[in-house]
Amino acid sequence: MLEGSAALPIQASSLAAAVTQLEQELPGLVGRHGGSSAVVMRHRVRLGAALAASGRPEEGYPLLEQGLEAATACFASNMPRLHRVRKEAADGTSPDAQQLVATLGALQRTIWEARFFRCLCFVSLHGPAIEETWHANQDTYLAVRHEMAAALPELARWSSPADPMVQCALHELSRLVAQCEARGLQQLPADLQAEHAWLLGAAAVDSNATRLIGGAVPQLPQYKQDIVQRLWQYQPFLSQRSLRRGLYSLGDPARMRRFVHKLLSGDQISVSTLGGSVTAGQGAMHGGPYVARWFNWLNEISPRQQPSEHTLKNPAFGGSTSGIFTVCVNDMVQEDADLVIVEFSLNDGGSTGQFKENKLRLSMERLFRKLLALPNKPAVVVLSHYGWLVCRQPGSILSSYACSAENDFNVMGQYYGLPSLSIRAAAYHLMAQNVSGYQAYMPFRDHEQAVGVKINESDLYYFDEVHPQDRTGHWALADLLVTLTQETAVGLAARPLEVEDEEVAHEPLPEPMTPGNYERRASACLLQRAFEKVVVNQQGFEWKNERPAAQLANEKWGWIGTVPGSWAELEVDTTTGVKGDLAAEQDEVVLTHLISYEHMGKAKVECVSGCQCNETVFDGHVNDKVSLTALHRFPASQSPNCRIRVTVLNETSSPDGEHKVKLVGVMVIEASSNLNGLLGIQLDLFANKGMGELKPPEQPQPEQPQPEQPQEQPQPEQQQPPEQQQEQPQPEQQQPPEQQQEQPQPEQPQPEQPQEQPQPEQQQPEQQVQPQQPAEQPQQRRRGRR
Repeated sequence: MLEGSAALPIQASSLAAAVTQLEQELPGLVGRHGGSSAVVMRHRVRLGAALAASGRPEEGYPLLEQGLEAATACFASNMPRLHRVRKEAADGTSPDAQQLVATLGALQRTIWEARFFRCLCFVSLHGPAIEETWHANQDTYLAVRHEMAAALPELARWSSPADPMVQCALHELSRLVAQCEARGLQQLPADLQAEHAWLLGAAAVDSNATRLIGGAVPQLPQYKQDIVQRLWQYQPFLSQRSLRRGLYSLGDPARMRRFVHKLLSGDQISVSTLGGSVTAGQGAMHGGPYVARWFNWLNEISPRQQPSEHTLKNPAFGGSTSGIFTVCVNDMVQEDADLVIVEFSLNDGGSTGQFKENKLRLSMERLFRKLLALPNKPAVVVLSHYGWLVCRQPGSILSSYACSAENDFNVMGQYYGLPSLSIRAAAYHLMAQNVSGYQAYMPFRDHEQAVGVKINESDLYYFDEVHPQDRTGHWALADLLVTLTQETAVGLAARPLEVEDEEVAHEPLPEPMTPGNYERRASACLLQRAFEKVVVNQQGFEWKNERPAAQLANEKWGWIGTVPGSWAELEVDTTTGVKGDLAAEQDEVVLTHLISYEHMGKAKVECVSGCQCNETVFDGHVNDKVSLTALHRFPASQSPNCRIRVTVLNETSSPDGEHKVKLVGVMVIEASSNLNGLLGIQLDLFANKGMGELKPPEQPQPEQPQPEQPQEQPQPEQQQPPEQQQEQPQPEQQQPPEQQQEQPQPEQPQPEQPQEQPQPEQQQPEQQVQPQQPAEQPQQRRRGRR
């Protein structure tokens, strides 16, 4: 025990007796209930805590950790079962549901007790040296103090005030608080004496209590108390330590404080999410994608009724990059959005540290600026997924920590004061240690191929090479968003919303981090279902959904022609609002179309009335065994009624001799817009890797780095479609950033640089060098898109 413990109203004999009793009872409990029962888990936790409180933390700490890990894993595995049982029994009062709630309540009790007593082990072991080691370990002591304070209300609900271990733990917490106050550090969020009084007046809770989460929370009297209570009713998949690590930066909290203020006040809120296939929900085979998990939680804590219910707009789709959303942000985000989540850490390529030269970093900054400038001044949150298998280093079981675009996003987030949430920071080391729930060496989709090894779904973090599975990875992403919301509420408890928050939210944006990289506008952005009515006349084309059973985000709509001579005419407005000296005679038209390894043909694109443009050709065939969407770009004169005809050609590159052309969307960009960030970017609307529909080729395919011709070379036969720059999107073929920089022309790390290859006639698509010699390729290898 610590020095000064004699002043405690605790009898040493009481602790010794508790240890003896717990040690004697444990074997019998294991025999009756089994070693994995909730009763045994809690018993181990209490025995570990008793050993620590009696001066034996070296023995108690491992036992306590075992109980905590077992209880957390058991809770995580049983929670989905409870949801299913409750769904089957509409009133939620079935015997199975009641039994599950009781079990989960006991597990929750164990988790909170273990969290608190783990801190007791720490201060019992290190407490005597706090005075001498304070300066070296101040952050650790503050973290322990915060953890104990956070767990104290829960412990009070579950424990008897006469429990000698509870009294000992309170004494140690008081010592830590005294040390902090003696050094002029911030006091606890709630008055410690009030917590003591509340604890000592609390009645012991029966062990069969059905309450999962609750108890005292930071006081927020200005808000609806039923909402405040429900705010804390959430069980995370991530541990508290991982959650703290995952909250990489809270940024400038003003906008987030406005959002949480509206939520706790019971007002209607609007949320938008932008991202790739993870945000679209791929990998969530049980129906629990992170966006739905988090938004359902918002609805549960602050329910609203029609017609003023909370709104969510999620236009995310697989393989998309920040470039497409930068162009189409006004069409894809609610104008009255209170919060926008942005998730592109994998799709926007690896970390480069270069912003001016990297077109996707330029587009991301413009996206941030457009979102921050929306009328409602929403909070913009950067959420970074991490792809262990995508970033795995060749010849190693480990993954590159610096692989994704997250590093660059964090720099931009700091510049604009954006909250940044990181799965990499939260879970990388757990993945490296192969901890259950975070195992990343094998995706769930491939677990049935394991021979002689029993694989549990709850052990694996990923569904496939890229996407998290919903019972681990998607849950973890939702955890970070919930924790950010809760942490913001804690801040509101300490300092209520002020006029200053509103003023900060409406401050003018700073100059772009990359000089001159101002946001620009698009006059048209028509994708997926919105594209149907753009085709005003056709012969031989059909509007068709090639995946009718898919969820909305994964549907495959488009105008399809398969017979040479078939044509479709699109009518778009190519004018913009730019006037005066800034006005241009032409704007950029970007036609999105399908590319694939089979069935595809070539198409001619021409302006037939209302506007003028050079005739161009795109090819829908690629050698890689993928089905993606590519961008075909060309300038057109400004006109409110520009009619563009797409005609299926007799010529085809497809080995099967077919001629399929599928049009997916069209965008019109003002001429001053820098569209290089979109060149060659492929939008994977169709390669739903989460469904396992596309099988990778047995042998790696050679790359076909064929750049699009500069505008001054209009000959169609010389234009190389940007879609052929795409490499087979398999993790083992993807080069980590450090290897990408060894490619020729390191000052241009992104492949969207057609001007550096002005001699397309020298390209030999049928005689490419082998993939194992990337240094000889004129273009860099591109990381696979989701």
